[in-house]
Amino acid sequence: MSGKLFVLYHINFERQIMERLVRFKERLKKGLPGYILNLSVLLVFWGGLLRKSYNYDTVYHMVVDDADVMTRIRGGRYAAALIDYALLKFGLRTTDNISITILLSLLILAAAMYAVRSLFEKYAPDDKLAKAGFYCGLGFVFLNVQFAELLMFSEYSIYYALAYFAAALGVLFYFRKKYPAAILMYAIAVSFYQNSVVFAAILSAFYILADEKMHLSIKAVLREITAVMLCMAMGGLDLISIRILEKLDIIPLSGKVSGLGDISQKLSDAFGSFVLLNKSGGGMLPGLWLPFIFEMMILAAVIYYCIKEHKADGAVFLLMVCMGSFALLYVIPFASFEFFFPPRLSFCFFLAQGLLLVSAYLCDFAKTHRLLGLAGVFYLFVHFIFADFIVTDHLVSNALDEVYVNMVYEEILKYEKESGIQVTKLAVMKDAYAPSCYSQLSDISAPVNARTIDEVPVSIIQVVTGRDLEKTDMPAAIRDKYFKDKDWDHFDADEQLVIEGDTAYWCVF
Repeated sequence: MSGKLFVLYHINFERQIMERLVRFKERLKKGLPGYILNLSVLLVFWGGLLRKSYNYDTVYHMVVDDADVMTRIRGGRYAAALIDYALLKFGLRTTDNISITILLSLLILAAAMYAVRSLFEKYAPDDKLAKAGFYCGLGFVFLNVQFAELLMFSEYSIYYALAYFAAALGVLFYFRKKYPAAILMYAIAVSFYQNSVVFAAILSAFYILADEKMHLSIKAVLREITAVMLCMAMGGLDLISIRILEKLDIIPLSGKVSGLGDISQKLSDAFGSFVLLNKSGGGMLPGLWLPFIFEMMILAAVIYYCIKEHKADGAVFLLMVCMGSFALLYVIPFASFEFFFPPRLSFCFFLAQGLLLVSAYLCDFAKTHRLLGLAGVFYLFVHFIFADFIVTDHLVSNALDEVYVNMVYEEILKYEKESGIQVTKLAVMKDAYAPSCYSQLSDISAPVNARTIDEVPVSIIQVVTGRDLEKTDMPAAIRDKYFKDKDWDHFDADEQLVIEGDTAYWCVF
């Protein structure tokens, strides 16, 4: 009898395996075209960064002894620290082959986009033009000019991708009522990058709006509060964990001071940044107020429809979610002692804008759907054009950094050959006006294309030339004699580089 039971159990087990394989094959067949489409548009937007590119943090990661493991831990990015530590044990870093790292990042981001699409695709309209606008709205999550900065941290781009992928999965699991899995995904996401919980909260807020069919009720409000607070609580726990590790002297102070600070100044800074986002996408789009016009057009269409159909609560609900999502963008900047709101935090502004467009399709005005679709396609195309400018400028900036580093190094080699003295130290200062970006670049690139020679001159020399110079302070006597009050608008090695003894003194223009 026991033998028969074993056979029946074995047959049933095989049947379950086969059924799961069949379901997986069906899901793969259904989902693969969408995934390939996501990857394709990501490559169109950001494929230029598959070439070796970097910023100053990337260069530092290349040369720092522990591959930034302690920096990750101090920032509460424990999952990234674990991976960097494991890679280092095998003699690897994420910067060993930047092209592969960026490609892997895009592959993961395509999966994250598919997860976002899975949340909302049941609300997609049937009309082709309207549907194009709908999917453009979902695409704004990673297809916007502000997102460029995340991929320019070449050493960390794959961790950003993993953070947002885990966050998107967390939202999916949450609304499928798989709460332990959702909490696990949120925990993983925040241990890669804290802003991922803001991303998850905005996704959750707009999904509940759609799931409630834009009907405002106490139940809907409670759902919103619960979902959003769960996400933000995960971020709070991560911050608490950092403080606990500091109190136990397990890690040094993180340098990320939390606290109220100057509230009035923070409010002023937040208002200014929000105005700039609406005016020019944070300085990365033309100053024609395109983001603001895009928002107002959608809100006007939805409000008109809701008033006409006597569904004013729908308009109120949408405004609440929209305003709440914009407010969520500033949670992390406000949690810091000083206001800091770079593109790697503010890119979710365009996520909210895209989901605002998606939400408009909940309203039953077919003709307007086509107009919204056209607006969505046009707006995404504008982002594509200026994303291409930003990527091109980034590569030019890297090339100029390397040109100037090589010119400095040639002067060092020339000095060593003539004097017989080996240069072992480098002191660096800036002239009277040293802009953060090269003049050859577009103004829109300033936030994301900072000159590497400004921030990590010693490290970039080591990376480009292989020469490890000791960083030293600029003596007052040298500064006053050669560089004080000087201001150059181009590189001049004869005037900006002085070498005495075993030390080179460089004034960056």
